[in-house]
Amino acid sequence: MIEAAEQAYVAAFADSLWMQASRRVVAALTVKETERVYGALSRCEEIAVRREPGERLTWRREHLDSEALARVGQPWVDRLLKERAHAAGTETPETRWPEGHPFAVCLSHDMDHVSAHLLVAPWRRAARMAALDGRTAAGRAHMYGQAARASSGAWLRRNLLRSHDRFANTADWMQLEADHGFRSTLYFLPSRIVPWHPYDPDFTFSDRVTFDGRVMPLGAMIRAIHSRGWEIGLHGTFHSATEPGVLAMQKDELEAELGQPIRTVRQHYLQYDPTVTPGIHAAAGLIADGTHGFNDLLGFRAGTAFPYRCWDWATRAPAPLWEVPLHIQDGALLRDNPTVDVAVARCLPLLDAVQSVGGCLSILFHPARLATDSGFAVYRALLGEAKRRGAWGCGTAQLVDWWQARTSAGAAAVSTG
Repeated sequence: MIEAAEQAYVAAFADSLWMQASRRVVAALTVKETERVYGALSRCEEIAVRREPGERLTWRREHLDSEALARVGQPWVDRLLKERAHAAGTETPETRWPEGHPFAVCLSHDMDHVSAHLLVAPWRRAARMAALDGRTAAGRAHMYGQAARASSGAWLRRNLLRSHDRFANTADWMQLEADHGFRSTLYFLPSRIVPWHPYDPDFTFSDRVTFDGRVMPLGAMIRAIHSRGWEIGLHGTFHSATEPGVLAMQKDELEAELGQPIRTVRQHYLQYDPTVTPGIHAAAGLIADGTHGFNDLLGFRAGTAFPYRCWDWATRAPAPLWEVPLHIQDGALLRDNPTVDVAVARCLPLLDAVQSVGGCLSILFHPARLATDSGFAVYRALLGEAKRRGAWGCGTAQLVDWWQARTSAGAAAVSTG
């Protein structure tokens, strides 16, 4: 049986969508429906899955039963509330977004790669792997040999062959967003990674990268991006999602490099434990997370296209943290190398579904995909289609600032009404 705190959690989500009419919407839900909505937003089903030690804490196709897999492409929570609202005689707002935009797109990039010409990074990885594995002398020699070959190869490509750095086009895809009137969030990893995991990268803020045709330290690139009006977020490392204090340390480091507060996060590889990670995010002073999505699917992990408060399983109450769910990730979209037309066609049903409920479609493209002609073309086509349909394009903090102000205004109207 659903408890009072859980009912209040569902009611608060309805408040953010339906404002003064939310009480009628919630009253129209059956107990079973309320339980389903609570379960989707709180991620009950993820907690029930048994994990092996060291297993990646992601939510994947294999975890979904046939019913969940059938509805993953639809924002079923939003549609359920919309149906109950209409049954209660409540009309859907014309828009929930700035300047009359009918829906939104939240754009983001996990900056897992910053240059193809890094010379020191292979040596860092070799040293970290040696410390992590405690390998034999022969094993360490082999590892350092690999590092020498990788580093010398990068030196040759950069200095003798003068080959193009495929990751030097960040300013190009930022300009593409600007041409559509959009902005995005770029999630950067920290320099100091302790504890380190083999999935974590090996570059630092002092490494030389190319941005907008100029060579500079990565830290300078981060500041230049921010100065143009794009948001810098934190890409938490593998262990930061579950080990207390690690993410806060990484946030402090990125803030010191940027000289500005860091407000939003997405966990590397979408690593996430619903019982632990929201508390870690909140304790670090972050306002929003963008991790709730899939590595191997397109769709709605929590059944919604709207921001929602994370559920804190420790306190059994909403956390002071917004979740901006992730719906389209380039890894899942482009894994089998579809043509541009096929890839875009795969996204259109999600775009239609989000537009039908007036929600927000969240899109993640990595530098590695945007470094290819096909990946860049798919991203350009998606932005063009969103623009054609009248979407508001924004980054994570921009979205949450708007949503939180709107929700607060609605709550004030209810209290004085």
